[in-house]
Amino acid sequence: MAAQARDIAVEQVDYVAEELRNMAAHIITKITEQVEKQLATLMEATTATQKSLAQDEPQAAQQQKPTSSTSTCYSNAVQSQGNPTGHQIDPQLVAREGESGAGAQHKAQTYNLIAYYVPVDFETGNRKHIDKMLETNHLHADDLERVRWAKPITHRDKGQKQNYAHLILIMCNTEKANKVICDGLVIHKPWTWTTEYQPPTIHRKHVYEPTKDNSEQQDQHTEDVLVPMRQSLLDFCPSTKNAKPPPPPPTAPTAPKNPHQMPPHSAESMKVMTQEDIAILQARLASAKEKLEQQEREEHSNKSRQGT
Repeated sequence: MAAQARDIAVEQVDYVAEELRNMAAHIITKITEQVEKQLATLMEATTATQKSLAQDEPQAAQQQKPTSSTSTCYSNAVQSQGNPTGHQIDPQLVAREGESGAGAQHKAQTYNLIAYYVPVDFETGNRKHIDKMLETNHLHADDLERVRWAKPITHRDKGQKQNYAHLILIMCNTEKANKVICDGLVIHKPWTWTTEYQPPTIHRKHVYEPTKDNSEQQDQHTEDVLVPMRQSLLDFCPSTKNAKPPPPPPTAPTAPKNPHQMPPHSAESMKVMTQEDIAILQARLASAKEKLEQQEREEHSNKSRQGT
């Protein structure tokens, strides 16, 4: 027993260590991706700032020259339009900085979908597999932003079957995303059911909470069905196991020879219950009543828990 327990403990330690290593590798990969994205954004912002500074230098030199009284590009543009000065944008500023200003980035809205039971032979990093999937399902390359496994194959248990897994698709086109949800996807020949992906934290919050209507229906069911059933059980008087079958119905007695002499009665018809039989019946009735009271207490405690 000690050897078996030691082997089991060693296996558990190895499994936990492997899971921690995989988790650390996954976290490092995610952090590296985020750092690279931030560096790329900073580089783009720096380049845009340098370009804007290079364009501002000639304009600053021109502004130092004497010009007509309060005559600027902004005022000239406003006067040429014949509109009030409020809510106006300098066209030169728009041409230099863009509509949203320097360093602004536009991110398209994405839709996360999950395809269930996709063959693990499908490689998310293989461009041929992705192109084949897009061609089979009549999708365009611009409709799909990224593809990944819900749980990486390397993180799965070794004893678990490696035939199928769930695939997450991040799409940019609203119409194509709805079409995929309605029709499903064909990935590596088999058809897969596809739906909107929600993180596991959202699924855990979907806990059943009885409403007021459900509580009223349960109380009504108790009053209509359970209470009469309990009462019928309490009123029922069980018979003993060793009791003899009831005697046959008495037949019409023959006329006695002596009209003043009563007919004889059998000993079985005159038999009465003993104290022992009465005690047995009372004990059984008490046990049945105790069980019913215990059931009522349990139901009352369940109702109080649901109410809290």
